[in-house]
Amino acid sequence: MAPLSYLSNGLSVPQTTLLASEVNNPFDYFIFIDGDDGAKIKAISGRTMNIFSTHATNADVVINACLSNLMNGGTILMGPGTFNYYNVLNWGGHSVNLIGSGRGKTTLVRQYTTNAQAITVTADNVTMAHLTIDGNATAITCSFAEMAFSGINNLAYDVEMKNWAGTGGITNRNVLTIDSCVITGPNPPINSPTKGQYCILNYNSTRNIIKNCNLQYGNLNAIFTSGQTLIQNCYMANCGVPAGGHIGNLGQSAIEHTVVDSCYFGKGLGADSGVEIANASYIVTNNIINGCSAWGIAVEGLNNPVANKWVIVRGNIVKNVGQMGIGYGLNPANTPYQYVIIEDNICFDDQATPTQQYGIYVYNMASNNYIIRNNICYNNKNGQFFDGGTGTSKIVTGNIGYNPVAAATITPAASGTSPTYQNTHGYPEVVAIFTNAGSISSIVVTRGSTNVTLGITSGEVILQNNDSVTVTYVSPITMMRYPM
Repeated sequence: MAPLSYLSNGLSVPQTTLLASEVNNPFDYFIFIDGDDGAKIKAISGRTMNIFSTHATNADVVINACLSNLMNGGTILMGPGTFNYYNVLNWGGHSVNLIGSGRGKTTLVRQYTTNAQAITVTADNVTMAHLTIDGNATAITCSFAEMAFSGINNLAYDVEMKNWAGTGGITNRNVLTIDSCVITGPNPPINSPTKGQYCILNYNSTRNIIKNCNLQYGNLNAIFTSGQTLIQNCYMANCGVPAGGHIGNLGQSAIEHTVVDSCYFGKGLGADSGVEIANASYIVTNNIINGCSAWGIAVEGLNNPVANKWVIVRGNIVKNVGQMGIGYGLNPANTPYQYVIIEDNICFDDQATPTQQYGIYVYNMASNNYIIRNNICYNNKNGQFFDGGTGTSKIVTGNIGYNPVAAATITPAASGTSPTYQNTHGYPEVVAIFTNAGSISSIVVTRGSTNVTLGITSGEVILQNNDSVTVTYVSPITMMRYPM
């Protein structure tokens, strides 16, 4: 096809080539496949209407020529067709937009065999939109991400990234927005520690936005983030072949927080979780997590402890996972978060044979400063709610499915020292001690290896899980325990 047949009305481009909303400003270069000249790849200048660059087979030659000539930025439009590139596409410091004709219409296919990133954007204020990038994993061996952004204020919009061979589809170190993209790794996945690991890798980056995306077939994670990130309205599934969460976190001390909101997490391919939380502060709200093999939401703790790290888990639906719906403190090597709120979640299993072990489970490495309230847990395999936290500065209240053992009388001997009563029910209990006509000489509460003699001779004693109480008395006395 002759180049002018793509053009009409001066420098405008018809909708068949570019979305109508984009046709507002003149383009700098238009790259197309000229079917009337042996399918050569050509670039026409939007200013002179002359052919600027041409190559028989290599799209990288033409694209890089246009990039190099746009020192002060500009826009490159690409027509429909499959464009093979045999060398790295390098933006350098040039803020150049690359706009295709639509996902599945304009397709860049990697033929670049060097073990390196194939597309590098070090410039700021770059938009990449309306195209497909095929990493060609069956033919390429690579241990790097397919496309790397390292500038700031860049945008990937309506881009399909698929079938990459290296560690990830898109990697980023600075301010980047990824919107309305489809990012899928090799399918069937490559079970390798260095291939197809992450759909998106945010490494030591800040102020990123990932929204409205479909992320699948990451060998480890859909998103692995160690930076301040907003993740919203995304679909994630079929990730985590050997292990990993659909969202995983490396965590650095300088990170402010990551927000995960209104996403859907489907079943993975291995020992996968929905959201794995470590080190950074997190807000996880209004998500649906269905069928992950491991945890729904795993609040692991801090392996890089810094002050004032917190987690809020609110308003999520977690169902049919293989471990706990929501688990806190599951990594004994980590220290607990300083502050944790888990509230207004619904955790259940509606399978014929339930696999979700507990709705909410707090492990004993979690200690103080957490609130767990107003959650609903039902039909889970082994129990609905378990609080194994060892601290006393916590609030656990209003949880439906939190079914403590009923109140009961503790029957002591006629006189002497009572048998030590230990709370092993997984939630706080109150032990009421009444002297009746007898007398009490001491009440001792044991927490871990510490014994505390209370300065009372009757009254109520609060026992956290695994606490115990021993009373020395002369009969008759009465002891009762009941859940808080």
